[in-house]
Amino acid sequence: MKIFDEIKLYLPKYLSADALEDLFKNLKDFPNINERLYTGILPDEDDLFQGDGLRKMLVINLPNPDVAEGPVMVLSNTCDTSFENPRLICPAVIYCPIVKLSKYLHTLRSASVSEAKLVAREDEIKRQRVSEIFFLPETGGLPEDCVALLSHVNSCDMDYLNPYAVKEKRLFSLSNTGLFFFVFKLGIHFTRIREQIDRK
Repeated sequence: MKIFDEIKLYLPKYLSADALEDLFKNLKDFPNINERLYTGILPDEDDLFQGDGLRKMLVINLPNPDVAEGPVMVLSNTCDTSFENPRLICPAVIYCPIVKLSKYLHTLRSASVSEAKLVAREDEIKRQRVSEIFFLPETGGLPEDCVALLSHVNSCDMDYLNPYAVKEKRLFSLSNTGLFFFVFKLGIHFTRIREQIDRK
């Protein structure tokens, strides 16, 4: 079985034939799909979607106890963050911080990483080959290329993010293609079973 025939088995079943064909074409074009990672049809929705970029959410980076507001990317499943679903207790939304790619590279440079390694790292990031980072190319909501740091997981009660604030906080929403790559990346980072340890 050819690799792209195998990939078709894992594409979302809820998409129309045209949407599936568009997604499949974008997968073939990877990594030259920067402008196709985002969608422009969800900015006015009150719902919070997996992969959304939000401005001014609470972020902490332990063991530093300081809490600050900053841009984040939503990791939670869309159903788990729906304001319409009845809950026994207030759920939490899970997210990770978004930082400018230039700032991330500056941090590496400050740690005495060589320029050759910096260039290679930047290329790997932009090709989505770094498992703990999701590359976010510049878009209307992002003034320059950024990265979502998947290892720096934060959570916050949904009460902090009321449904009336979602539209105002939203920086971007992912397209079908963007969401496919994002969920695939989450799967690689959080759920791959390759530790080669017999747990009996």
